[in-house]
Amino acid sequence: MTKLKNTKKGMAKKALSVSLVAAMLATSNVPVWAAEDLFTDGSSDVAVEAPVAEEPAAEVETFSSEPAEEVTDSSALAANNDVITESDIDVSGITFKVNGTDVKGKEVTYGQTVAVAGQIIKTTDNTPLQEFEYGWRVQGETAAITTGKVEKGSLNVTLDTNDYANYVGKTLEFYVFRDDNAAKINPTVVGTVKIVDAEVVNGTLELDLQSLSKGAVYNGHDYVYGDTSKYADASQNVNTIAITGMDFGDVGKWDKNFVLQNFTITTTQSAKNAGDKLIITATPKADSPYKNSVSAEVEIKGKEWVNGDIVADLNESLSYQYTGDNIDVPADKITLKEKPDAFANATFSSDLITSAETTGK
Repeated sequence: MTKLKNTKKGMAKKALSVSLVAAMLATSNVPVWAAEDLFTDGSSDVAVEAPVAEEPAAEVETFSSEPAEEVTDSSALAANNDVITESDIDVSGITFKVNGTDVKGKEVTYGQTVAVAGQIIKTTDNTPLQEFEYGWRVQGETAAITTGKVEKGSLNVTLDTNDYANYVGKTLEFYVFRDDNAAKINPTVVGTVKIVDAEVVNGTLELDLQSLSKGAVYNGHDYVYGDTSKYADASQNVNTIAITGMDFGDVGKWDKNFVLQNFTITTTQSAKNAGDKLIITATPKADSPYKNSVSAEVEIKGKEWVNGDIVADLNESLSYQYTGDNIDVPADKITLKEKPDAFANATFSSDLITSAETTGK
């Protein structure tokens, strides 16, 4: 029991008792009438038991049903208030291959396809950079030929050099870049390839001889290269032979238009007589992605003999007295030539005549 007296010291104890009562009222450990006595300033004796201190309630952790936020390059860096730059990436794992062969920093032949693959690694945490852009450009220049974007970390693109004929002889560089809140990567060169002329190998220049009913046969006119194959007539005084394309056997064939687009067609000389050869050559143009010339030749065939095609005429009027026998005529008195309606109406040397004589009266 504690005796509370109305003294300075007792008032302090009474104040303490009031505090205890207030605590007990909050926990309903004492009746209300007992509390009233304690609020008087009389000398009532009150028995007070010290309240039992309650342990503080345990702190309860709560969980949200919302899904966890996906971590991307942007969110992770924003949390760290950091930005990726070109000094924070490793591009050495990106490969350049043609049919499985490494061509990074090497020459590739026009017509081949370069496969570029791999990942860019962030050196800050050794994980792949998920988002970035890439491009191709001529080495030493800033303008892009083409660009693209990677959004899931793995690079897998191709360069079909068939689409880059204008860049034959030049070195192209592949570069990556990015510019957003999470990354400020200036254009960074990953690797280069140089596109070189394709060598024309085992190609055969095809000629259109089918349009000439008798083939390249002697007819008294020159044979030359032309856009179409055609015998000499009233509209042209030469025979022309055209090309139809370039054949590579099992590999394939280029049509006439493709050949004319990339090659210049020339002839070494015309051909006219039987045994002469017309040589037609396709030479790559200066801006062509090919090298090496391809030639074809056609030999002029002799005209098939038809009785009466060649006739003999006297150079002057001759008269002989009839003797009943054939009379020899000097060869230099005779002109040998094709009949007027036979091809070129050519005249031949009298040396071709071995003998001549009269017949009949």
